[in-house]
Amino acid sequence: MAVFIDEAEALRYMGYRAAPGARALAVLRAQIDEISPRLRSRAIYRVFETERTEGGIALKGGGVLLKGQDIAALLEGCGRAALLAVTLGPEADAILRRAQLEDLFTALAADACLSAAVEWAADELEGEIRRELAPCPLTMRYSPGYGDLPLETQRELLDALDAYRRIGLSLNGGLLMTPQKSVSAVIGIGGGAKRDEPSGKCAGCAARDCAFRAMSKGGDGA
Repeated sequence: MAVFIDEAEALRYMGYRAAPGARALAVLRAQIDEISPRLRSRAIYRVFETERTEGGIALKGGGVLLKGQDIAALLEGCGRAALLAVTLGPEADAILRRAQLEDLFTALAADACLSAAVEWAADELEGEIRRELAPCPLTMRYSPGYGDLPLETQRELLDALDAYRRIGLSLNGGLLMTPQKSVSAVIGIGGGAKRDEPSGKCAGCAARDCAFRAMSKGGDGA
């Protein structure tokens, strides 16, 4: 699927909290124009029934055990959960490598554009899931490595989705996704509608020390 790069989101990934200078904006827009036509996303998701165990929340038939207090709180009352994964594929990694050969600022702008693009693609998939499961309430999406959900959960999640075979997404030895511009997450299904809030909202995330949370509160630009 073709993707969209939101300029404001890309600026946020670059670290700007206020309007950038003319040169910075020109470089970013040039990257958006160059990168956007070349990107395509691939996405998958699968729904599992949940079961609370002593070790965490198990996804029945998926071989996934979600550990930690944060994910337990998020999935409180949820009888099911959706696992999802999205990737921009190896082309995005190639784009970033080429940008790194130009100069550091171009590379920064390209990286921000790709990050904004994969988050947009994840939002699109989440929207599709919400439409298909409506009117059932869904939680925000939550990724391994957030809060106290171990990053090691990433491997179980991608295995449960058969992500390598289906969309070419795997992990390296450091538990980082390959291609690197990829997103995986869990969404709770059912439970209290009070947690039914769009993803991407800092107020709903347990990562209290994240730089993006600080930026979302406003302030002078860098």
